[in-house]
Amino acid sequence: MNIFSPISKFKKIILKMKYRNYFIVNLDGKKIQTKENAVSALANIFNINDLVDGNWDALQDRLERPSYIIPENIHIFIDNSKCLFTNDELSKRIFLSILQDTVEWWDGDVEKYVVEGKKKSFNVYLVD
Repeated sequence: MNIFSPISKFKKIILKMKYRNYFIVNLDGKKIQTKENAVSALANIFNINDLVDGNWDALQDRLERPSYIIPENIHIFIDNSKCLFTNDELSKRIFLSILQDTVEWWDGDVEKYVVEGKKKSFNVYLVD
């Protein structure tokens, strides 16, 4: 089951130990303050080199493509999640919505809408 969930720092340590052999990403919410920061951070993590100008729609599209999301088990930890987009609540909602939609996509929608689509474990944890 894929997860989009707030967790404590202690729970993060336990999960990182449990999933140490999986694809683990650490993002710092303090460093994600603009749409460009957010898009760039995820593009760099998944080697998506065709995103420009912080395009939300393009980011969501790429996060749902098997050609970009290669690992089978992905765990994204967003530290300082309460600091995400400190002065831009709309961008924060969009960013978190994209991540939540991506979790749901890999949890089963991919099998409905992609020929030979295969579920992946895509998990996002908001750490504070």
